[in-house]
Amino acid sequence: MHLNDAKVYGDTVVAKEECINHIAKRMYSRLERFAQRSKAAGKPVGGAGKGKLTKKRMQTWSSYYRNALSNYAGNVPAMQHGVWAILYHSMSTEDTPKHHAGGRFMVLLQQSGRRR
Repeated sequence: MHLNDAKVYGDTVVAKEECINHIAKRMYSRLERFAQRSKAAGKPVGGAGKGKLTKKRMQTWSSYYRNALSNYAGNVPAMQHGVWAILYHSMSTEDTPKHHAGGRFMVLLQQSGRRR
Protein backbone atom coordinates (compact mmCIF):
# COMPACT_ATOMS: atom_id res chain seq x y z
CA MET A 1 0.00 0.00 0.00
CA HIS A 2 1.31 3.44 -0.89
CA LEU A 3 2.19 5.69 2.07
CA ASN A 4 0.19 8.60 0.72
CA ASP A 5 -2.88 6.42 0.14
CA ALA A 6 -2.61 4.93 3.64
CA LYS A 7 -2.27 8.44 5.14
CA VAL A 8 0.34 7.12 7.55
CA TYR A 9 1.57 10.66 8.17
CA GLY A 10 -1.83 12.34 8.08
CA ASP A 11 -2.15 14.93 5.32
CA THR A 12 1.62 15.15 4.83
CA VAL A 13 2.57 14.07 1.31
CA VAL A 14 5.59 11.77 1.09
CA ALA A 15 7.77 12.41 -1.96
CA LYS A 16 10.25 9.71 -2.95
CA GLU A 17 13.74 10.80 -3.86
CA GLU A 18 16.18 8.42 -5.50
CA CYS A 19 19.46 7.80 -3.73
CA ILE A 20 22.39 8.88 -5.90
CA ASN A 21 24.36 5.76 -4.95
CA HIS A 22 21.42 3.58 -5.99
CA ILE A 23 21.23 5.33 -9.36
CA ALA A 24 25.00 4.91 -9.89
CA LYS A 25 24.69 1.22 -8.99
CA ARG A 26 21.89 0.83 -11.55
CA MET A 27 24.12 2.48 -14.15
CA TYR A 28 26.92 0.03 -13.35
CA SER A 29 24.49 -2.93 -13.48
CA ARG A 30 23.16 -1.85 -16.87
CA LEU A 31 26.68 -1.43 -18.26
CA GLU A 32 27.67 -4.83 -16.91
CA ARG A 33 24.59 -6.50 -18.39
CA PHE A 34 25.21 -4.79 -21.74
CA ALA A 35 28.84 -5.98 -21.77
CA GLN A 36 27.83 -9.55 -20.88
CA ARG A 37 25.12 -9.72 -23.54
CA SER A 38 27.44 -8.25 -26.16
CA LYS A 39 30.16 -10.72 -25.28
CA ALA A 40 27.67 -13.62 -25.42
CA ALA A 41 26.58 -12.44 -28.86
CA GLY A 42 30.20 -12.59 -30.00
CA LYS A 43 30.60 -8.83 -30.25
CA PRO A 44 32.38 -7.59 -27.10
CA VAL A 45 31.98 -3.86 -26.51
CA GLY A 46 35.11 -2.06 -27.66
CA GLY A 47 36.66 -5.23 -29.08
CA ALA A 48 39.27 -7.32 -27.33
CA GLY A 49 42.11 -4.83 -27.07
CA LYS A 50 42.56 -1.28 -25.90
CA GLY A 51 39.27 0.50 -25.38
CA LYS A 52 37.21 -2.51 -24.36
CA LEU A 53 34.59 -2.16 -21.67
CA THR A 54 36.22 -3.48 -18.50
CA LYS A 55 34.96 -3.63 -14.92
CA LYS A 56 37.38 -0.87 -14.00
CA ARG A 57 36.03 1.38 -16.76
CA MET A 58 32.42 0.64 -15.73
CA GLN A 59 33.28 1.53 -12.11
CA THR A 60 34.96 4.75 -13.22
CA TRP A 61 31.97 5.78 -15.36
CA SER A 62 29.57 4.96 -12.53
CA SER A 63 31.67 7.04 -10.15
CA TYR A 64 31.76 10.00 -12.55
CA TYR A 65 28.01 9.61 -13.10
CA ARG A 66 27.39 9.69 -9.33
CA ASN A 67 29.60 12.77 -9.04
CA ALA A 68 27.78 14.53 -11.88
CA LEU A 69 24.48 13.98 -10.11
CA SER A 70 25.67 14.97 -6.64
CA ASN A 71 27.80 17.97 -7.70
CA TYR A 72 24.94 19.53 -9.64
CA ALA A 73 21.96 18.43 -7.54
CA GLY A 74 19.00 20.66 -8.22
CA ASN A 75 20.41 21.90 -11.54
CA VAL A 76 19.16 19.48 -14.19
CA PRO A 77 20.84 21.18 -17.20
CA ALA A 78 24.20 21.07 -15.38
CA MET A 79 23.64 17.38 -14.51
CA GLN A 80 22.88 16.59 -18.14
CA HIS A 81 25.94 18.52 -19.28
CA GLY A 82 28.09 16.63 -16.77
CA VAL A 83 26.78 13.27 -17.98
CA TRP A 84 27.41 14.21 -21.62
CA ALA A 85 30.90 15.39 -20.67
CA ILE A 86 31.59 11.88 -19.33
CA LEU A 87 30.51 10.33 -22.61
CA TYR A 88 32.49 12.69 -24.81
CA HIS A 89 35.55 12.53 -22.59
CA SER A 90 35.56 8.73 -22.72
CA MET A 91 35.20 8.76 -26.53
CA SER A 92 38.04 11.24 -26.94
CA THR A 93 41.37 10.14 -28.42
CA GLU A 94 44.59 11.89 -29.35
CA ASP A 95 43.53 11.89 -33.02
CA THR A 96 39.93 12.98 -32.39
CA PRO A 97 39.69 15.02 -29.19
CA LYS A 98 36.14 15.46 -27.93
CA HIS A 99 36.59 17.63 -24.88
CA HIS A 100 34.28 20.34 -26.21
CA ALA A 101 31.41 19.11 -24.03
CA GLY A 102 32.87 20.26 -20.78
CA GLY A 103 36.50 20.40 -19.79
CA ARG A 104 35.67 22.02 -16.45
CA PHE A 105 32.93 19.47 -15.79
CA MET A 106 35.31 16.54 -16.24
CA VAL A 107 37.93 18.16 -14.02
CA LEU A 108 35.33 18.63 -11.28
CA LEU A 109 34.00 15.10 -11.69
CA GLN A 110 37.46 13.57 -11.56
CA GLN A 111 38.55 15.65 -8.56
CA SER A 112 35.42 14.90 -6.56
CA GLY A 113 35.90 11.20 -7.29
CA ARG A 114 39.40 11.31 -5.82
CA ARG A 115 38.20 12.75 -2.53
CA ARG A 116 36.11 9.69 -1.70
